[in-house]
Amino acid sequence: MEEKQLKFGRILVIDDELDFLDSIKRGLTIAGYRNFMLLSQPLQIKELLKSQTFDLVFIDLSMPQMGGLEVLEYILNTAPQTKCIILTAFADATIATRSLEMGAWDFLTKPISRDKLINTLSRALENTSTTAK
Repeated sequence: MEEKQLKFGRILVIDDELDFLDSIKRGLTIAGYRNFMLLSQPLQIKELLKSQTFDLVFIDLSMPQMGGLEVLEYILNTAPQTKCIILTAFADATIATRSLEMGAWDFLTKPISRDKLINTLSRALENTSTTAK
C-alpha cells in the first residue's frame, strides 16, 4: 500500500454552504492535507485570528452577516502575510478585479474541481514559502 505524503500549510476555508465545506474537506484530505479548518460562520474569523494564523484562506464571496470582500479586508488588515483566495458561484469580472486589487491572491469560480482546488492551493503555498525565505 502506498503511503500518502502529508502536505503542509495551515489552511482555512470560510463558506456558509455546509455541503461545499464537506466537499472541500474530502478533497483536502484525499490530497494529503491535514492542517486545515472549516468555518461556516464568517463573523467567527475575528475571534479566530486572535489565536491562530493561516498560510492560506479560501473565502466565499457571498455569505450572510459578513460578505467575502469584508472578510478579505479584515484578514489582510489583521494578518497581511496570509494568502486569500476568493470563491464564488458567479463569474463576475468586476468583482474578480476588485478582490485582486484589494489583495486577494486568486479568484475561483464554483463549482471547483478537486484538481483546480489543489493546483491553486499548491501554487499559493509554494509562493508563500518562496516569499518567506
